[in-house]
Parts: sequence; structure tokens; C-alpha cells
Amino acid sequence: SSGINAEYGIHVMAPPPSLYYKKYTSEAVKTRSAPPPPPPLSGEYSAFGISHNPNDPKSILAPLREHGVTQLYQDAADHIKELKKLNSSFLVNFLDMLDILIKCPSSSLRTKKLDDLELLFCNFHHLINKFRPHQALETLIQMVKIQKDQKLHLIEQINSRTTLSPS
Repeated sequence: SSGINAEYGIHVMAPPPSLYYKKYTSEAVKTRSAPPPPPPLSGEYSAFGISHNPNDPKSILAPLREHGVTQLYQDAADHIKELKKLNSSFLVNFLDMLDILIKCPSSSLRTKKLDDLELLFCNFHHLINKFRPHQALETLIQMVKIQKDQKLHLIEQINSRTTLSPS
């Protein structure tokens, strides 16, 4: 169920994943009794404090600076290495945050560390999204290869039947 926690400005958009994946058993998919996926989002939405408009794909891959977020990696850098660095930094900062919460939960360092984690997560999310066009292209290439193989196999079957049948 959808809800809003007004104190923190948190929007709960969907039920927990367990309510979805338990409905998609192999049998339910095979018999087409699994529920259809939810409709795509329409209108503007926010992810990690950054507004996105699905009707404007450039807004999703726009540089972080355009969203007012500090970019922690160079555009020309190797994205895989940068993702690994961001992941390591996130883990270290998370452990620091746990240490702060254990030793002195009311410390002002807690909010600074939380801001650092948010910045790292925004950069990580943005860098992953840069791979989506490449992923889509690779998926299309694989689909075309499969279709080509299926058609070649079908042509072979037709050819073998026409050479065997009497004329």
C-alpha cells in the first residue's frame, strides 16, 4: 500500500518485493496466471533526491552537476574502476557511520556521514545508469542473433522437406 511518512518526506511507492516475486513461480508464468507487471511511472519522479522526467531521457543521464550534485569521478575515467572505488568508499563510510552510531549517536558527525553516503550513492547510481544504453544495445544484438539462428534453422527444415518430397 502506498503511504507517506511526512516527518522524513519518505514516499513508499510499492509493497515489499516478496509480495511480487512469490506470485511469479515457473508454473504461474507458464500458465500465464501471474499478474502483469505494474505500469511504468508517468510524470516526474524523484530518485535519491534528484528529479527525473521519464519523457525526457536526457534528464536521467544528464551530468550530476546539472542536478546540483558533486560528481566524484571523471567522465573520461574507466567506469568499472570508478564503480569499484565508489563501492569501496561507500562500504568504508558505512562502517564509519555504524561506528559513530554505536559510540555517539547524537554526534553531528552522523549527519555529515549520512550526507557523504548519499553523495556516494547518487554517484554510484548515476554511473550504473550510464551502462543502460550499452546494455539495451547488447540485448538487441543477442535477440537479433537468436532470431537469425531460428530463421536459418527453419530454412534448413524447409529445404530438407522440399528435397525429400516427390515432385
